Amino acid sequence: MNRQQEEELAWVTARARRALGEAEHLEPRAILNGYRRALRVWHHPIASGTGELPWISHTVFVQGKTGRMATRRVLWERSTDVAIIADPSLRATSPARLEPTLRIADALVTPHEIELLVEYASRIRLPLVGYPRAIAPEDDARGVSFAVGRSTTTLEWSGSEPEAWKPLMEWVERLQRLLQHALDG
Repeated sequence: MNRQQEEELAWVTARARRALGEAEHLEPRAILNGYRRALRVWHHPIASGTGELPWISHTVFVQGKTGRMATRRVLWERSTDVAIIADPSLRATSPARLEPTLRIADALVTPHEIELLVEYASRIRLPLVGYPRAIAPEDDARGVSFAVGRSTTTLEWSGSEPEAWKPLMEWVERLQRLLQHALDG
């Protein structure tokens, strides 16, 4: 990629990160009226041997009055945007300012299952400092963010480090599978 293409990819990546992080601001928004964000898990993978993998975010929302829960998955088709930016013939037929290629899906989730997982997560203990530093790919990121009232806790890591965070990493994978199952259902 030339410098202009790299800059355009950086701009699209920044827009995609924002969309993945603020699922409630994406259309269709009416579905989430009366819901507030409770937690979010994400994975922004590095490219595999078979090409680019999509970046994905699952956000769980709670309806204040009823306690109903919903999830929204936002998936960024990074490979599509990289291909458009890298190929002048594709770029010529796309809008002047390329927006990230996103796929959005919503589903209701069973509150009991989410509450059990959140209760389990509340017992996980993590060292936040003092573990050996490892060099991991900058663009391979996983994370979780909890929102309680006005407080938010966000943790993000790369690869499988730090080792002491394994219980949290396994919990995030369980939650992602549960949310994906609701979306597939």
